Amino acid sequence: MSDFPCWIVEPVSDANLTQAAELHAVSWRDSHRAVCAPEFLAAHTTERQRSYLQKKLESGSRIFLLTDKFPVGLVAVTGNLIEDLYVHPDCQCKGYGTALVRYAIRECAGIPTLWLLETNVRAGRLYERLGFRPTGRINRDNGPLAEIAYSLQADDNGGKAAMLIRTATGEEMLELWGYPEREKASPTARFFYENIAAGNALFWTLDRGGELIGELYAFLDIEEDKDFADGRTAAYLCAFRVKPAYRGQGLGSGLMEAALADLKKKGFRRATIGVDEARNERLYRRMGFTAEIKTCYVDPCARDKSMRPERDEAGYLLLAKEL
Repeated sequence: MSDFPCWIVEPVSDANLTQAAELHAVSWRDSHRAVCAPEFLAAHTTERQRSYLQKKLESGSRIFLLTDKFPVGLVAVTGNLIEDLYVHPDCQCKGYGTALVRYAIRECAGIPTLWLLETNVRAGRLYERLGFRPTGRINRDNGPLAEIAYSLQADDNGGKAAMLIRTATGEEMLELWGYPEREKASPTARFFYENIAAGNALFWTLDRGGELIGELYAFLDIEEDKDFADGRTAAYLCAFRVKPAYRGQGLGSGLMEAALADLKKKGFRRATIGVDEARNERLYRRMGFTAEIKTCYVDPCARDKSMRPERDEAGYLLLAKEL
């Protein structure tokens, strides 16, 4: 078992907007129950909050949904402003709020700031524990309760950081692989980057307090060989790695499970992976990759200087798992 909780944080889009709205509605009503009239609380339905979140997205805000088997929290970031931090009332005091704030801090364009209702003492303690301090600015224009401005003054590195499983960008992949500039990247790194940018490859990472310690990729369609990935039902997993210092804690298994669940949610019915008999075949068979497709001598995701698939003279076995 891992010493750290493995949670997935993903951007809110049309695909999961309703889930985010349901969570926002329930959490908003719970957090405002002591200060709002019952009829006003009841007006904050899933439909109303969906429209509210949609407008935020259209205005340039980014909203992130945290999932631990099911959606448990969300947060919005607009420039350097952290907004709409909500955790489901049944899931509070479990570290979700802390994880979302830390995630939002990394997504801010400048020094993170936020506004907090003067009555929200519990949230104030959370923010101050994470390094936020009141700036002295107070807003009294939005109702009978004042809002207090906070900004991040110091980073809190104490305690164990929550381990987040999230999708990542091509730029993050290049940085993780040691290429600060795309033009100087290897042919294989450029191939991965271009496919991530085009939406034909997905990149999941283990994010421990801002440090990316694990990676796993899925190519959704491989033109050269549809046995690997066909763009509709089968996707090809590759470049699955966890940094040595974090192995043996179950983190890799958690990353694989999250990736497979995401592919299944996207409509894929099978995942394929290339294995080496001497090095990792037993590991992947234990993970459920038991169907043998064929022996391969070309790696479709490793590219030579001409951007053609590289040959693998030793060969490897292509396995599959039904999702």
